[in-house]
Amino acid sequence: MNTVLLTLLREGIEEVRRVPRGGNLLESLQGFDDFDFDAPCGGKGTCGKCRVLVDGEVSPPEEHEKRFLSPLALEKGERLACMVTMEGDSLVTPLFTSSGAVIVSDHAVYEGAVDPPFRSITIDLAPSSLEDQRSDAERISSVLSDIPGISSPVLPLHLLARLPEELAETGNSVKIALLADTPWTVLSREAGEGYGIAVDIGTTTVVAYMVNLATGKTEQIVSGLNRQKSWGGDVISRVQAVNDSGCGPLQKAITNQLSRMLYRLVEEAGIPWEDLRGVSIAGNTVMMHLFAGVDPRNIAVAPFIPVFTGMRIESSAILLPRLPITVPLILLPSISGFIGADIVAGMLATGIREGAKPSMLIDIGTNGELVLGNRSRVVSCSTAAGPAFEGATISCGVGGIPGAINRVYTSPEGELRLTTIADEDPLGICGSGIIDLAAVLVTAGAVDETGRLLPPEELPREILEDLRNRISEEGFFIARHRDGHDLYFTPKDVREVQLAKAAVAAGIEVLLDEYGIHVEGIDRVYLAGGFGSYINIESAVAIGLLPESLLENITAAGNTAGAGAARVLLSFRDFHHIQDLADQVEYLELSASMSFQEKFVEQMFFSRA
Repeated sequence: MNTVLLTLLREGIEEVRRVPRGGNLLESLQGFDDFDFDAPCGGKGTCGKCRVLVDGEVSPPEEHEKRFLSPLALEKGERLACMVTMEGDSLVTPLFTSSGAVIVSDHAVYEGAVDPPFRSITIDLAPSSLEDQRSDAERISSVLSDIPGISSPVLPLHLLARLPEELAETGNSVKIALLADTPWTVLSREAGEGYGIAVDIGTTTVVAYMVNLATGKTEQIVSGLNRQKSWGGDVISRVQAVNDSGCGPLQKAITNQLSRMLYRLVEEAGIPWEDLRGVSIAGNTVMMHLFAGVDPRNIAVAPFIPVFTGMRIESSAILLPRLPITVPLILLPSISGFIGADIVAGMLATGIREGAKPSMLIDIGTNGELVLGNRSRVVSCSTAAGPAFEGATISCGVGGIPGAINRVYTSPEGELRLTTIADEDPLGICGSGIIDLAAVLVTAGAVDETGRLLPPEELPREILEDLRNRISEEGFFIARHRDGHDLYFTPKDVREVQLAKAAVAAGIEVLLDEYGIHVEGIDRVYLAGGFGSYINIESAVAIGLLPESLLENITAAGNTAGAGAARVLLSFRDFHHIQDLADQVEYLELSASMSFQEKFVEQMFFSRA
C-alpha cells in the first residue's frame, strides 16, 4: 500500500488518518485539524523542538538528529518529527505543545464617540403593479440613490437572496444594513445596533475581541496561538513553507482557527448571527496574505513587493465559509511588505499621527517594526530582529507557557533567582526571561562587549560566585528541566540575542536620523504586544536594546493592533481615515541602507554598566 496509518494521541484522545508511506512525519501531522505544535525552524532540522514520542515503523535516527536527542531520549522513543520518515503504521504523541500560553489581549479602552460605520435604514416601497414592472432590486436602488451619503445603490447578491422572504413577511417594507455608504444585507425588524469582532492575526498569537457597537465596550475576548506555527516561528519560515506546499495548508490552518474563535464568541454572547455586523482583521503583511490565500513569496525577496496593501472589504463567504455570507470582512491596510496592518492599527490606537511632538511605536516579535512621527510626518522601518525574543531560536527557548522562565535576577545574597509562569517547574525560557538573563550576564561581566560568554578562567574577579559556578563548556546553567535534563544558555544563544538587539537598536538610530531629531526629542515610546507588556525595561536598556534616555518615556501599550482594529468598528471617522493613515507613512527599506549596516555593527557591542 502507498499509505500508512498515523495515530495522533493528544490529551488522551486518539485521531487516525492515512498518510503517504515515505512521507515526512511533521508534514503528515500538519494535516490534522487544530494541530497545536511548535516547529520554530519550519522543519529545517535546526531548532530541535518538534519532539514527539513514536511507537511504530519509522526511519532510524541519523547523526544530525542524535545531536539534539540524548541516548536515553532515543531509547524512550523520542524523535524530532521533521527528521522522521513514515515507513509503516505508527502512534505519535507530541511531547510539547503551547497550551495555556499567556497571550497579551489587554489594550487601551476606546474613549471616543461611538459612531460605527454600520447603520441601517428602513425603506417602504410602493406596492408593485402591472404599471410598474421594475424589479424589487431596482425599486430599492431607486430609493437608496435619493438618500444623501450612499454612493453606490447597487445591491449585492447575498442581500437579494434574502429579499423575497423579508418582503413576504413585511409587505413592502425592508430594513437594509449599510457598511459606510454601501448596502450590505437585509436585517429583520428586530435587529439591534449589533456587534463587531476585531481580530489581530499575529505570527505567534491570534486574538479576537467582540465589541458592542452601541456602547463601544469590549464584551468578550478569545485568543490562541497561531496554528501556522508548525510551519515555522517567523514570517520567512512561513513564506518558505509556501514554496513547498503552496498557500493552501497555511490558509486552512488560520481560517479554520479563526472560524472556531468567531463561532465561540457569538455563541457565548448568545446573539443571533445577524447581529454580527462586521469583522475587522489586522496582521503583518505576510499574515494578511496567508489569511487571504494570496501568495506572499515576493515579500521575502528583493525588492520585497507584496501583492496587496490596500484596505479590502470582502464577504465572509470568500475567506471564512463557515460564517454567514452576510458578515463583511474588513481587511485593514498595510504599508509595505514588512510594515503591516497591525502597525497601521497600532498607529491608530496610540494616536501617533495626531500629536504635536514625535512619538515612537515599537513592536518587537518575530520582526522589529518601528514607527516615529507626529501630525506633520511619520516614518517607519522594519528590522530583521528574528524570533530570538520569542524564544524560537534559543536552544531552551519556549513561548509564554506555564513553566516558562519569565524573570531572572540576582538576589541581595548574590544568588541567581528566577520565576516561572504559573509557578510550574521549568520547561524553558521565554522572551522576558531571555532579556533578563542576558542583562544579568552582561552586567556581571560574564558576557564581554563582543558578545562572548567568557569561560570560568576569564571571568572578572568580582563576579558573583553563583554565576561563576554555573558556567561550563555547555554554556550558562539556568535551571533543571522538569524532566531532569539541564537548561543552558549557550554561546550561540547569546549571539542570537546580540544580533536581535543590534538590529532593533540600529533601526531606532536610523529612524531618528531620517526624522532629523535626537533620541531626547521623542515625547513618548509605545511598546506594543507581549514585548512591551512583560519585559523588564531596565533589562532591555542594560543590553542596549533600548536607549537609556527613553527609560522614563516608555509606555506598555498592550495589544495596539487589536485596539486599532476595534476602533475601525466603532468610529466612522477611523474607518474612513485608516487608509489615509497608511498612505501618509514613509517607509525606509533598511536592507540596502549603508547607514543601517554601519549602525548595526556598532550596536553589536554590549556595554557593561
